[in-house]
Amino acid sequence: MSSISSGILTASGQHFGSSLARAVTTSRPTLKGFDLQEYLGGYKGYAKIRRAIYAGERCPDLSVESYRVALGEVEQNTYDAKTFTHLCKTLSQLTGDDIDGSEWSGRVNKLAKDQDTEIRGELERAKKQVSKRESLRAQKLYVELLQKRGMMDEAVRALQEGRNFCADVKDQALLHIDAARISQIMGRWLQVATYIQRTESVLPDPAEPTATELAVLRAQSSFGDCKWSVAVSELQALSFDKMLSEGIFARGVVTARDIALYGTLAGLA
Repeated sequence: MSSISSGILTASGQHFGSSLARAVTTSRPTLKGFDLQEYLGGYKGYAKIRRAIYAGERCPDLSVESYRVALGEVEQNTYDAKTFTHLCKTLSQLTGDDIDGSEWSGRVNKLAKDQDTEIRGELERAKKQVSKRESLRAQKLYVELLQKRGMMDEAVRALQEGRNFCADVKDQALLHIDAARISQIMGRWLQVATYIQRTESVLPDPAEPTATELAVLRAQSSFGDCKWSVAVSELQALSFDKMLSEGIFARGVVTARDIALYGTLAGLA
């Protein structure tokens, strides 16, 4: 199986030589040959939204296209009225078009409120029945709703509150992993590392695909925290085939291109 070692891992799992990995581009980068849709195609949900907004904020030539991609993803897959309204205003300023997001925002706010009421009702009924399993299920539904609304900090707090409903250490570990995933999307690498530690403290020998996902999260956290030598070691231990077979890339938060880039940059540091 292929692994992340010296050189560059391509999206197909192939390696280029380490000499290429040591090459440093000195000329001014251009957008020639760059396809934004292709680049963002491997991401889903808020990972895609955040990357599209990031590109729009930092590259004027891509701003309109990037914000439109983000707007479409918000509209299709979230209830995030705040981000939707911001993107509508930004695109209106850039294009001169009158992009009104009030109707959509009003509709999804009502949907979110109705779902919130329903989930809270389920949670109260589960508490009265003294059912930890049903209480935890309702709490996770509430977390999913908060994430769909773009309320990531609130979602993490709700996961922490969910520990009151855990029946065993496996339930606790799954909540910590969910918190690490949210922190991963937000690029909060210290929090990612914290939740990995909490996961491993209650689940020291996780099964697949959890073990591979934790390894990816750990490597991302080290890279994001500029721990280069640690990141190199952790990236070398990763297997492209394993990540592919365990569905790591299918989740749409990290792609093969990301892993290749992390390995290359960590090796150059």
